[in-house]
Amino acid sequence: MVVAYLRAGRHVPEAKPLTVRYAAGFTVAAVIWPASLAVDPPQRYAMWAVAMVIDLATPLLSRGHQSRLPPQSEHLPERFGLFVVIVLGEVVAAVVTGLKGHDVTPSVLLVALAGVAIAMAFWWLYFDHVDESVVLRTKLAGQVWVYSHLPLSLGLVAFGIGIEHAITHPSGASWAVGVPAALVFAVLGLQHLCSADRRAGAVRLAAAVLTLASSALPVAAALPLVLLYGAAQVGYDLLRPSPEGTP
Repeated sequence: MVVAYLRAGRHVPEAKPLTVRYAAGFTVAAVIWPASLAVDPPQRYAMWAVAMVIDLATPLLSRGHQSRLPPQSEHLPERFGLFVVIVLGEVVAAVVTGLKGHDVTPSVLLVALAGVAIAMAFWWLYFDHVDESVVLRTKLAGQVWVYSHLPLSLGLVAFGIGIEHAITHPSGASWAVGVPAALVFAVLGLQHLCSADRRAGAVRLAAAVLTLASSALPVAAALPLVLLYGAAQVGYDLLRPSPEGTP
């Protein structure tokens, strides 16, 4: 990436102020990653954290120069969307892993089906919003949308792990399922708010609060509620008029 940015700055002079900053920030981070091998944990993990912060902060600290060279954004929804599909597949894989070698009783089967159905709701809510005209509706929306994929992916992966745990221990509490689901709803709500779609953002944030509150219930009671919150949001998206500026 550093070489590519330096090359771009050489051949596109107006891009040089931006590419120099990108190259400098990513070079510093790239040096820290292998340097961390020289120390033992937990110091190594601290160096990883520093390198990651530099990687994430470099584009944010270069926003002034980004506005002069708007990025080609058509490929962003496709690339991030493919990654989200892979992460959602981990939820299905977690269900299969949880069922493997486990007695498939009606209660266990309902937990598994609810987990897959909630993942399908996540899929709908994400891809209904991935259209480029929504993602880049405001200057802030693009970067919020990109950076929010980190907590979004963490929430999806943790939800899959929680479903696997719920299949194995269906009588336990549902924090492992409800908290990640609430995180996913909250991130999707934040994306909508930054895209100037306040109603959809408020609906998703309300669902996140309800999901978090439902996490105190047993799995058998919480999962149907989380599924209901997800289905209600899908229904809202199907029935509401398209936000201004979208096809």
